[in-house]
Amino acid sequence: MKTVLITGGLGFVGSHLADRLAQEGCKLVLVDNLTTNVAAPEDYRNVCEVIVDSVENCQERLSGYRFDEIYHLASHVGPAGVLQHAGEIARATILTGDIATKLALSQKSRLLLASTSEVYGQTGTLHEDIDCVVPSKYTVRLEYAAAKLTSEIAALNKARVSDLFVNVVRPFNIAGPRQLPDGGFVLPRFVVAALNGTPLTVFGDGSQIRAFTDVRDIVAGLIAIMTGAKSNMVLNLGNPANEVSILKLAQLVVQISGSRSDIELIDPKDLFGPLYEEGTERVPDVEKALSRLEWRPQFSLERTVSDTVEYFRSRPELLRTQPLETAASL
Repeated sequence: MKTVLITGGLGFVGSHLADRLAQEGCKLVLVDNLTTNVAAPEDYRNVCEVIVDSVENCQERLSGYRFDEIYHLASHVGPAGVLQHAGEIARATILTGDIATKLALSQKSRLLLASTSEVYGQTGTLHEDIDCVVPSKYTVRLEYAAAKLTSEIAALNKARVSDLFVNVVRPFNIAGPRQLPDGGFVLPRFVVAALNGTPLTVFGDGSQIRAFTDVRDIVAGLIAIMTGAKSNMVLNLGNPANEVSILKLAQLVVQISGSRSDIELIDPKDLFGPLYEEGTERVPDVEKALSRLEWRPQFSLERTVSDTVEYFRSRPELLRTQPLETAASL
């Protein structure tokens, strides 16, 4: 039986990963400080160990385990969610990445480091071999992206001078059931608005392009990378077949949910303040992952939207407690 550590284990991706690994019979330890969790500790304490603390604060405790695999997912998240952590994101991201790397090295664990498509610093269809660009405008999103990129570089360089087994994943626009509107995530915000009968607010003219990837496809990709034979890889995970404009996504949510909500165009800075920055186009090139892994995305955009609608319909308390304004991009 494998012993697996998931940092950010009660988060959106982490909880889905925990579900999958628990079904496969793994012994799990989840670490989460409950700042961006979607699941409660009691939801998982009957199937695994849950440590409610930050990665920084539980280093000594974690050193007492012997992990076969470490999925380092803990991070600030969301285009709006990161704003309140401006000036702290870089320190936390680099520090926790370093802790995960040193823990994996000391225990000879396999390490998967979750990065972000934000590291590319540019728009278009993005391949792992293109240069990452640091724009001259130092936004909060750039602090997040630069910190993730620094963590990538540090871990991969450590692997070059040691026996560290590590791979880096750059996921694109993850969506699906259990994701909450907090932080500016577009699909759950649209769904909440549609089910409440309030307007779906689209940023700018809605021409921004995204390729949404179902969280269940991301989890399958993470496991395929972790259990594969190769180390020192940097791989995009995404679903280019789900490319869509944000305006068309809003229309799709209204259609699938059967809502009568209107769609309104707004300035995102009116919601989130002057620090908010909106991306334009980001689509993954996943040929590298398709050629190196036994993995292929399975979930269509329509299926992801439909399942997200049904998730919120089954959890009406989330419709009452979440903010009704709907952000327009991840």
